[in-house]
Amino acid sequence: MCGMASAMAARSASAMSGASGLKIAAFGLVNAVAVLVSARVCGGPRRAWLAPVRHDRAMTYATGASEVRVTGRRVVATIIDGLIFGLINGALVSAFGVEGTDSGFGLTSFNNTGTVWLSVIVLLYYTLFEGLTGLTIGKWVTGIRVIDAGSGGRPGLLSGFVRTLLRLIDGFLGYLVGFLIVINSDRRRRLGDMAAKTLVVRSR
Repeated sequence: MCGMASAMAARSASAMSGASGLKIAAFGLVNAVAVLVSARVCGGPRRAWLAPVRHDRAMTYATGASEVRVTGRRVVATIIDGLIFGLINGALVSAFGVEGTDSGFGLTSFNNTGTVWLSVIVLLYYTLFEGLTGLTIGKWVTGIRVIDAGSGGRPGLLSGFVRTLLRLIDGFLGYLVGFLIVINSDRRRRLGDMAAKTLVVRSR
């Protein structure tokens, strides 16, 4: 399985050598997910994927009040992820002629504004990246991270999945619902964080 993931990434890179930037963006996400999963299976610690990672000092962060006041960064991170989804949407429309969506930002709320394929991509993006690393590209750029509220480690796939599904509610009215809940929560949590038992904290 490890060799297969590496071979797939190499073949995709070769096949896309003359492709447009939009197509490269779409296939780049696929390769990133393949590398992430391969690293987790082949070289990562032997822990259950669905469970939060505990006692991992390198990935444990303080959960005090000063660390969770990152609402502004969360907004910017969501906008960045929306731009990425916009690129992927454009790549899919350009490469395969599939039905797209007008707003990549709308996809961040997982409200099915695009095709089934786009919804699957958004679900995998948030579940895999937040569940296994605590990061999306937007969160990495803005210096924040999702952690398990109990252990301070990576949330795990189940928590990542629950957080993503609750974007359907938190993302209502352009994330106004989620924003109001966050600013009125003592630990700055939206509904998805409460259900998944996670926190978003500053990582640098």
